[in-house]
Amino acid sequence: MHSVTFVFDLDNIDPEDIEIQNYLSDNELQPRNSYTDVYDDKSNCHVMEFGGCYLGRHLEAVAYIQRESVETELLTDFVKSNVDFDKYGGTQRQVIEQLVQRLRNPEAFTVKNDELSVNLSKLDIERELREIAI
Repeated sequence: MHSVTFVFDLDNIDPEDIEIQNYLSDNELQPRNSYTDVYDDKSNCHVMEFGGCYLGRHLEAVAYIQRESVETELLTDFVKSNVDFDKYGGTQRQVIEQLVQRLRNPEAFTVKNDELSVNLSKLDIERELREIAI
């Protein structure tokens, strides 16, 4: 038997937090315990404790939500550091959103030393920019 604890920093909400909480609610998953507490260096956290067996297959869905959020963050940072936005029409946000959508695929990432990282080059971005004709 094992337990699963979700800790949501209420002072610094991560992009996936709301989506995970919505998933839990939509699937009527109720925590065994729910409270606000200090966790690590965070002073205002919403803590939810579940039985691992109770969550079962839902853990895969939560992991997918987290993975997708991390991929978005990594691709966004990669695009920001490799695109001269002054050269393209549209807002920086529009360019980033389109590129992230087009670049996200399993081959765009690699795991090195247990950390996910982007496995693309500036040439990949330039190719996609030509395709979307921004």
